Amino acid sequence: MPTLANDRIDIRISKENKELIKYAAEISEFKTISEFIVSLAKNEANY
Repeated sequence: MPTLANDRIDIRISKENKELIKYAAEISEFKTISEFIVSLAKNEANY
């Protein structure tokens, strides 16, 4: 069972960047953009 999120980060990005990120998340088979972004951030932090 996944852990429920209990914190939030808000960012502002251009519509073009949002669409690009959404597309990347979809082709990477993530369920949500948030899951995709968290995964990338965690990978970079552990690199």
